[in-house]
Amino acid sequence: MDAAKAAPRPNASGPTASPMIAIPKGIPGAPESYRLSDFVHFIEEVARDSLELLTLKSPAPMLPASWWNNLLLILTTGAIIALGNLIRVLFSALRGGSLNLIAIISNPILILLYALIGVGAGCALSYWYITTQRGGQASFLDHSYTLIRVWAPLSVILVVIGLLELFFAGAINTLKLFLLGFTFGSPILTLMAAAVAGYALYLMMQGLQKLYPALPRSQWAITGAIFLVVVALLF
Repeated sequence: MDAAKAAPRPNASGPTASPMIAIPKGIPGAPESYRLSDFVHFIEEVARDSLELLTLKSPAPMLPASWWNNLLLILTTGAIIALGNLIRVLFSALRGGSLNLIAIISNPILILLYALIGVGAGCALSYWYITTQRGGQASFLDHSYTLIRVWAPLSVILVVIGLLELFFAGAINTLKLFLLGFTFGSPILTLMAAAVAGYALYLMMQGLQKLYPALPRSQWAITGAIFLVVVALLF
């Protein structure tokens, strides 16, 4: 896809323009500078795209595939997960638990780092499998964006489920714990998390079908499962 289309809309000018941040060079599809208004516009586009994706109205992405968009999706989703974790820590402190200020500061940074590592590894290993072992042909960029585009909104849904678990059962529900077979306090919320994981795999298979139409359905499922398991284990 055209990398130029991946850049956000032109920066606003004038006295009301938001502060501008210079973007390091070397990120394909990234603009030279970025404003808060650009990020707000990006979130709006992602929200619309996620709604279309989750409701099966339009499987085609509204945002073009680019490494810049991939990076923003991973970091934004990681930040939301970090926020959910912070709420969990504060909620636990209000119920009599200890409050570790160092952990509150360091955990968001670690979560963002683990998000980049986990999602990156999941994309790389699933791509290696379907191209090297099964002969699929697609670019690594399109492969990664197909998976990240599904992972991001459904991870946010899992954060919401985890917060519900806090109030109803006093535990947190995560994709990692679900895949590792842990037991949760609320069976209903556990089933909800399982349904989200299953739906994520289904949507990934839909996207992989467009990238690798010559491969059987089982290979789309295995590829999506590899991504989910690797992300769950590393993130």
